[in-house]
Amino acid sequence: MSLPVYFVCQAPQPPPGRIALCGWHCAPDGTLRGPEVPGRADALVFDDRAPLPDSPDTLTDALLQAAGCIGAEVIVLDFERSVSPCACRLAEALAARHRTAAPVRFCTGACEPIRCYSPAAQTFPEFLSTAGGWIELRPVRETVRYDIGGVLPSGDGQDFFSELLQCRYRARQTADGLLIELFDSPESFRARTQRLSDSFTAALALQWELTALGYPNDPK
Repeated sequence: MSLPVYFVCQAPQPPPGRIALCGWHCAPDGTLRGPEVPGRADALVFDDRAPLPDSPDTLTDALLQAAGCIGAEVIVLDFERSVSPCACRLAEALAARHRTAAPVRFCTGACEPIRCYSPAAQTFPEFLSTAGGWIELRPVRETVRYDIGGVLPSGDGQDFFSELLQCRYRARQTADGLLIELFDSPESFRARTQRLSDSFTAALALQWELTALGYPNDPK
């Protein structure tokens, strides 16, 4: 695969490719906590399971020191909370001194955006129109429900490939309405990832998800 892939893991492992080591977070007192014996990794993943301090200075310095200790070329901010000034200040402070990637809604300045494709939310061409930065390589597993009254329950229908969504789909009627199931086959995942390779600089992935689809690991 031409797209550099960083595999997220919780402990150092013999790398199949690039390793994004997670486990760093903020303690209640605002200091940095992380793995006791982190080893070496290509990326450091910091999450926001705990609230962030108002001032990013001390946390920024600690993250930069940790990244240097494990040899991480990039710091990945795994932020899932709502956007806050504290989170944006930390992202900006880190990006000013080290390569940093974060979900697009937290990105300011030099921070590299991380995007994830959701065919339930937009078409593939619409997604590509805002491409750039990092991509989360995730198999599609989504369901869209339409509350259409009067439909009759039916069994699973035949599945098809959608060129517009770049994934497979099937429609199923239930007593409550119409369900559209969006999902990947190994072939659709491979084809979509190949198209993404030209539009993004790097990717984050869980190794087991790619392996389950028969996708090869990314060599160094």
